Amino acid sequence: MELRLNRKEFTPQSTIGELAVDGAFACYVLEDTIRDVKVYGETAIPAGKYPVVITWSPRFHQKMPLLECVPNFEGVRIHPGNTAADTHGCLLVGNTKAANFIGESRPAYRSLLGRLQAAVDRGESIAITIGPSRAPARETAASAAKQPAWFRVTADVAAFCKKAAVTDPASLIDHLPEGAVVQKLGGGRPKEWWKVRATVKKKPRIGYLLARYLVPAPAEPPGSTTGSQKHFTVAASALRLRSSSNTSSDRNVIANLPRGHIVTRTARESSAIWWKVKTVVGRKEVEGYVCSAYLQPLDADVEIRRATPVAPGPVLSAEDFLESAGGAIVTERAFAMILEFEGLDQPGKWPGEMSGISLGIGYDLGYVGFPEFCSDWDDHLPPAQISRLKAAIGVTGQRAKALAPKFRDITIKREWAGDVFLKRTLPKFRLITAKALPGVELLPSDAQGALVSLIYNRGPGMADKPGSDRRREMREIRAAVACGDVAAIADALVRMKRIWAAGNVRGLLRRRDAEAALVRSCII
Repeated sequence: MELRLNRKEFTPQSTIGELAVDGAFACYVLEDTIRDVKVYGETAIPAGKYPVVITWSPRFHQKMPLLECVPNFEGVRIHPGNTAADTHGCLLVGNTKAANFIGESRPAYRSLLGRLQAAVDRGESIAITIGPSRAPARETAASAAKQPAWFRVTADVAAFCKKAAVTDPASLIDHLPEGAVVQKLGGGRPKEWWKVRATVKKKPRIGYLLARYLVPAPAEPPGSTTGSQKHFTVAASALRLRSSSNTSSDRNVIANLPRGHIVTRTARESSAIWWKVKTVVGRKEVEGYVCSAYLQPLDADVEIRRATPVAPGPVLSAEDFLESAGGAIVTERAFAMILEFEGLDQPGKWPGEMSGISLGIGYDLGYVGFPEFCSDWDDHLPPAQISRLKAAIGVTGQRAKALAPKFRDITIKREWAGDVFLKRTLPKFRLITAKALPGVELLPSDAQGALVSLIYNRGPGMADKPGSDRRREMREIRAAVACGDVAAIADALVRMKRIWAAGNVRGLLRRRDAEAALVRSCII
C-alpha cells in the first residue's frame, strides 16, 4: 500500500497537507511547522519515504501506525488530534480543515487505521512518501505576515494560571470565559502553554493558557466576545444533537456528532447551556440543540472534503486522555446527567441533608467563601442581594433550613445559572476532583465525568466525623481510582446508597445508580 502526503499549507504554527492512499484522497494531515533546525516537539519530520508498521504504543496503550527510519526522530506515529499542540512531530489526521486546525479527527483515524490493518492482514508492505521539505518562500513570508497576535478563548472555559503547566487552585488566576480575547506574549514551555495578557475583572493580568483553548481573532481590545460567531466545531467525543433543550434524556437524541464536526449556531439559542444549531448529518441538513460547553469557535472558512460520518456513540481514545490537563474530563453524557439531577435551585428552598442555601445549578453557599461567591455572581445578582446572601456563607444543615425563608423573594434565572455553572463551577470541580482522587485522569472519560458528579454532589472530603461512617465508600473509591479498578468504583457507588436508605431522598439513590451505570459503561 502506498501513502502520499502532499504538504500544501505552511504557517509558523503548523503544516497541513492531503493524504492519498493508493492515489485516492483519504484525509487531511496536520503536522508541526517545518524548520531548518529541529526544535524538540515543535518540528515536522523531514520529507522522504518511510516504511509504516502497526505496533503497540506505550503512550496511547493501543496499536497505532508508526513511521520507521525517520532521521533524528523516533516514535513518529499517525494518531488523532486537532492542532499542533496535540503533536510532537507526529501526523494528525482529519476530515475537515481550517487555519491551523483539522476536525473530525477520530472518524478519519478509524477509517485510515482500518485500511492500514487490512493491508497488513493481506501481507502487504506499507510506505508513506512525504513532501515537499519546505514551504515556497512567498508562502512562508505571506503566512508569517498574517499571524495574529490576538486570540479568542474557545467554548471550553480555560484556566488562566500564574505558571505554565501548573493547574492547581493555588496557581489559578481566574477562568477565562468563552469569547474572551487575549494577547499572545510568548511561547511558554512546554509548548502547549502560551504566555498571554488578559483582562480579569477589568484589570490587565499576565499568565498562561493552554494553546488548544485559543483560536486566532482579529486585532481588537480585550473583552470582546464571540456574540456574532456562527460556525463552531465539536470538541467532545460524541456530542448529542437533541430535538429539544428542556430534557437531557437519551430519548430526544437525533444523532451523535463526532469530534471536529462543524455546526452553525442559529439566532435562537435557548440558554447559556443549550444552543440551537443546524448541521449536516448523513447528507441531510438537520436542526436541533447541543450543549455549548463542547463547542469551540471556528473563525476561518471551512472546507469539508467529503460527507460527514455519524459516530454510533461515545468513543474512548487516546485523545480523551490528552485532554485531561486542568482536571478530570466531563463528557457530554456526564454533563447531561449532572444537569438532570441538579435542576435549578432557588435560595428560598433548602435542598435538604447537609446542604447549605443553594442557587442555580447546585451552587451551595455552605461550601464557598464570600469573595468567591461575589466573583461568581456579581454579573447577575444586584449588590443588595449579594449582601443579604452573605449571611448564608458557610451555613449548612438545619441552620441553613432556618435561613431559607428569608430569601424567598430572590429568584435565580436559568440563563444566569447556566452561565455560572459553565464558566465558574464546573472548571473548579474538575480540578477539585483531580486533587481528591489521584489518578482519575487515567480512567475512561465517562468514568471521570461520573466522579466529578459525585464530588460535586458530596464534596471531596474523605474523613468521617467522630461516631460517623458516611465517607467510607469515598475512601474506597479513592483507592479504586489509584488502582484503575473501574468495576470497584461502580460497586462502591452502589454501596454508598446505604447512607440514604432510610430517608426520603430518592433523588440521591437514583443519582448514585446513574453514576455507577455511567462508570460500568466503560468496562470492556
